[in-house]
Amino acid sequence: MAKKILLLLVLFLLGMSAHHLAFAQSGRNCNQNQICAQPGDYLNYTAQVYGNSGTISYNFGDLIDSNTIKVSISTLVNNHTINEQSTLNLKNTTLINKDGSKGSFFFMVLTPINPNEVAASPFKDANDTFNGYHRSILAIEASNGTDSQEVKIDKETGVLLDFKVAHAQMISGQQTITGTSFTLFDTNIITSSNLVGTSGNASIPHWIKNTARWWSDGTVSDGEFVQAMQYLIQQGILKIPQSTQPTIQQSNQIPQWIKTNAGWWANGQISDDDFVKGIQYLITDGIIKIQP
Repeated sequence: MAKKILLLLVLFLLGMSAHHLAFAQSGRNCNQNQICAQPGDYLNYTAQVYGNSGTISYNFGDLIDSNTIKVSISTLVNNHTINEQSTLNLKNTTLINKDGSKGSFFFMVLTPINPNEVAASPFKDANDTFNGYHRSILAIEASNGTDSQEVKIDKETGVLLDFKVAHAQMISGQQTITGTSFTLFDTNIITSSNLVGTSGNASIPHWIKNTARWWSDGTVSDGEFVQAMQYLIQQGILKIPQSTQPTIQQSNQIPQWIKTNAGWWANGQISDDDFVKGIQYLITDGIIKIQP
C-alpha cells in the first residue's frame, strides 16, 4: 500500500508542468517546473515506519547549478542518528547520495502546480492549517476498512505536509495496524497564510491574486486568467446558475477596467467582493460564456 501511494506521489510530481520561466512564490523566485528549494531552506518531519519512530530533516545547501542543489539529510530513529550528504536534481526529483545510490525525492513536488493536471489526478482541493497558517492544499483521503491513506500537499509551495498509509490485519485474534507516516512539523518555506479573504463562505487562494497581478500587467494571457476564474466557479466562490455547467471560455475582449481592477485587487486597493463582482459582470454580460 505504501509503495503504491509513493508511486502515485512520484508520478504526480513528475507530471507537473508550468507556463512561465519564473514565478513569485511568497517572495521567492522559483524556476518553472522545478522543486522550489533554495539555499538555506529546511524541512523537518516526524516519521513512523512500521513501528519505528523518529524524525527526518532535509537542509538545503548551495546550488551546484540551476538544476541541482546540495542537501544534508539527518535521520533520527531509536536514538540513532544517520547523516547523509546528497544532491537533488530540482527538475527530475532525483536524489543522489554520496555512495552513488539514487532515489526519488517526494517531499516537494514541482511548482507551479497546473490546475488542469490536478483535475486529472486523485488529488482534491482543500484547506488546512500548518503551524497556525491557513493554507490551500491538495489532498487524498481514503479508507476501505483495512487500508487507509492520507496525503496533503501545500498547493503554493509544493511541500508535502502529511503522508500516512496504514494497513490493519488480524494476528492471533488481535487487530494489528502497520504503516508509514511523515508529518511536517517545521520549515522556513511556509511562513504565512495563503488564503486571502472570503466571498460568501469560500476562501480565495493566494495564487489567484498572483494570477490576477500577472494578468493585469500582461504577463499571463486572457485564457490563463479565465482558467483561474474557472477554479473560482468550481469552488463556489463565483456563483453561476445551477442549470449550467461550470465550464467557461473567453468570448469577447475583456474590458481594460477589469484588468485594472484585478491589479488593484492583487495590490490590496479594492476588496475581494469588488473583485468578484467584476468577474461576475464578465459572466452575466457574456464576455466570459458558460458552456451549457
